[in-house]
Amino acid sequence: MMLVGPFAGFVQQLAPALRGPDFISAFAPFRESIGVDRLPEPERSRVAATQRLEQSVVLDHWTGPLTTPPRCCSKRLMRCSMPSRCPTYGSPGR
Repeated sequence: MMLVGPFAGFVQQLAPALRGPDFISAFAPFRESIGVDRLPEPERSRVAATQRLEQSVVLDHWTGPLTTPPRCCSKRLMRCSMPSRCPTYGSPGR
């Protein structure tokens, strides 16, 4: 189970720095958790050379965790992960 609430709480604590000029420093814990530095060479250099970190993209993708109370983030994820009640149409014989 994904713990979205604690993530949202952490992101919200860092929100002023993430939105400001200190974005790179504020994003450092997330960048470290991705683990590029732990990749073996030459993969590490290849990934590092092609990696782009754009504040506007991160903030856009994190709009939900940045603006939604942490407890609600977890509830929203649970609703989205429930099995669909919509009919599905399969392809016979496949």
